[in-house]
Amino acid sequence: MENSLIKSMEEASRQDGVVAVVCADNDGFPVQVRGKVPSQAAGVITQMCELAKQLDMRSTPTIQLETEKLNVFIQKKDMATVAVYKQKE
Repeated sequence: MENSLIKSMEEASRQDGVVAVVCADNDGFPVQVRGKVPSQAAGVITQMCELAKQLDMRSTPTIQLETEKLNVFIQKKDMATVAVYKQKE
């Protein structure tokens, strides 16, 4: 599984505008990081997904954060939470 995770993260990080990709385990610890992100990012994205799940227990929410310079897409899949940081066009 780790090899497929690394391959998927490398693929995602090569997409146009992507500046970072973070993968965290269920405890919020970083499993893989590509690019520069704040050190607490893995824990924050994991907690955000847990909170969002409380809004609709029947589905897996996708979170989109928008700042002046970035869009951050966050989703939990199986045993990992992934965030993709994309530069705004």
